[in-house]
Amino acid sequence: MIQGCFSKMDNNGDGSITRTEAKRFFRSFGGLCADAMFHAVDEDSDNTITLDEFLAYWASVKRSGYTEEDLLEEIGELFEGNAWVQFDKTNSESYGYGGE
Repeated sequence: MIQGCFSKMDNNGDGSITRTEAKRFFRSFGGLCADAMFHAVDEDSDNTITLDEFLAYWASVKRSGYTEEDLLEEIGELFEGNAWVQFDKTNSESYGYGGE
């Protein structure tokens, strides 16, 4: 499901998500959601997100205490183009939307 979500964002299929692709993907607040996603996921700050970075982000969220059910729910929402969720990796009880 995570790889499918990545592929859906990667419009041109080149193996990376650009900010432009991310902005187009999100149905609402595309710029804010893309900025929040890049802040959380783009480990090398090169303005692209690779599949490895995307997978590593979700693995780190899971290690921080979120359940598989939480992740599947949020990835399902993301797959539909809904808002990016900013997980608090220090407290699995709190997370916000967009750049919160």
